[in-house]
This record gives sequence, C-alpha cells and structure tokens, in this order.
Amino acid sequence: MKKKKNIFVFSTTYSLLLYLLYHDLETIKNTLYITQKSYQYAVPKTIKNKLIKHIEFNTFNGVGSPNKLKVIMFFINNLIYNFFQNIYIQFLTKNSNIYIHNNQRMSGKFAKNNYFTIIEDGIGNQLGKFSSKKEKPNTISNKSILNQLRDYIYGVPMINTKNIKKHIVTKSVDEKNEEIISIQNLWQNSSKEKQQYILNIFGIDQKVLQDYNFESILLTQPMNEYGVISTEKEKISFYKGIIEKENKSVLIKTHPAEKTDYKKYFPETTIFENPIPFEIFELLGIQFKRAYTISSTAALNFNYPIEIIPIQTGLNLYEDGFKEILNRRKNERFNLCYHTRI
Repeated sequence: MKKKKNIFVFSTTYSLLLYLLYHDLETIKNTLYITQKSYQYAVPKTIKNKLIKHIEFNTFNGVGSPNKLKVIMFFINNLIYNFFQNIYIQFLTKNSNIYIHNNQRMSGKFAKNNYFTIIEDGIGNQLGKFSSKKEKPNTISNKSILNQLRDYIYGVPMINTKNIKKHIVTKSVDEKNEEIISIQNLWQNSSKEKQQYILNIFGIDQKVLQDYNFESILLTQPMNEYGVISTEKEKISFYKGIIEKENKSVLIKTHPAEKTDYKKYFPETTIFENPIPFEIFELLGIQFKRAYTISSTAALNFNYPIEIIPIQTGLNLYEDGFKEILNRRKNERFNLCYHTRI
C-alpha cells in the first residue's frame, strides 16, 4: 500500500516551526508545503524557497474599483480560477495526511471533506475575549449574498470540527483530541542534523545569535502595515521612550510583516530583522530580563522568569486584553491557541 504523503497548509513562521519540530527529518523533507500569496509578508520568500516541495496559490480578496463591470468580471474570473483550483486541491489531497492551522481560507479548501490535524499558530485568540469591540456572529442571516459566494469560492477560515483528527498545541485548548507538545523538548530530542536543517530553513547563523548579550527585547508589531494606526511615525512614537530608556541594552525584534526601516529611526540600537519565530531565541539559550511590547502574543511564550512590560499607546490596541492575560496567567491555566494578525 502506498504511504500517505503529508500536506501542510500554513501562513506563519511559528506554525512552520512547530510542524518541523513535530516530525522527523525525512518527513519534513518529503512534505508538500502550501502557502498563499495574500499572506506573503508572514512567510518571506527566503524561507519558502528553502522548502523542497512547495506550492503557492493565488488568492483574490477584492477589487478596488467602483466600476460595476470590473467588479462583475473580477468575480467571474475568480469563479473560474477557483473552480479549477478546487479540482487541483482534490487531486493533491488524495491519500494525504493534511495539517493546517485554522485561521486562513486556504486551510478551509484543503480541509473540506477531509480529515485533518490542526497545528497551533500562536497564543493570541485569548486577546479577543477581552476586546471592547463586539462583532456580529458570522451567520448566513447577517452576511450578504456576495460574502456567501466569496466563502463558497475561497473557503472559510473556521473549519468543521467533526473532521479534526488532532489538535497539536503547546497549551491546552480543552479538546479531547488534543496533543500537548513542548517546543523545548522537541528541540532537545532532535538530532543535530535536524536542528541544523531547521536553522538553515530560517536562515539562522547560530554563532551570531549566541553572541547576543542584551538585557531587554522590544517586540514590535505591524500596526501601520495592517491599518491599525495611520502612519509609521505614530508607531515609532510608541517605541521611542523605551529605546531612550534602555539605550544599547535593548534588542529590537521586528515582526515579519513590517516594512519599517528601524535603523533609520534608531541608528545606535541593534535590530534583528530576520523573520524567524521568536521562540528560536530561547531554543538557542538566549534569554532576556525584560520584554517590551504593545500586545505581541510572542511575549506570552517565555518559559523562564522575565518581566513583561506592556507599552501604553492610549489607543487600546489590544492592550486591555493583553494586560488582563498577564494579570491572570499566574493564577489560572489559559487555553491559548492560534495567533492574531498583530
């Protein structure tokens, strides 16, 4: 009987790291990796190009024209494209083990009518529980016909739970079929060859990282890139006070989706722009005394004592939810799974 192949649909470097750690070296080399162009900033080409088997699908999220004819042609073209794309996906998924994370439309296409395993994609959903914004439930009654058609064509990010074989998570989500893993244990139990293979995919020079000796780290976020705030200068103003206070003892770790040239604003500060999962620092033995962030969920993943200092913007950019988690996590077990866009 022919051995099943693995397919992994992902859009962030964090979920890629978990997948690579979870499987043996032969499996990760033979896996077919699926990404989509609308998430191009989350997984850079430098990483995708190092995956032996990789397919990137086009996705179309909208048309920026008021012209009705152009809008109609846009939907017709996408209907045809996605019809053939769905046929191709059905061919790919035959005799396959499917791994996804549950927050992108491409996952819905691969998981449809198939059993699949969910890979955790960060720990940010908890922020939504404390958000002051209330959203309407995603039901047919409050969705337009065009939105329903869009979901039918493109797939939906939230998947039918009946087809889930397993949740692979780092913290419990209170599911019967969950498997809780330790990133540190998986790394330590990996062969030197596999560890080096993973570091090569992310373009990491281990010797350079291990020479780092910073007391603090600033985890920046793509606030202006994602339209949460209007300008880059506004984002820089949030971080300026920390840089002035910490001087050269702080390392700026940028987000993969950011386009900001931080060297232009902070020429005397060390900036780490390599788009790697933040957890790799800890895997390589690099630790900090303090972490500054507005609401980056990476700051919730430390496995050693560290002071986490929320940055106050005055705009409530998820800060309330983030501070609530920090205040309560010492006393409760949190069911943290899946990332936020920020």
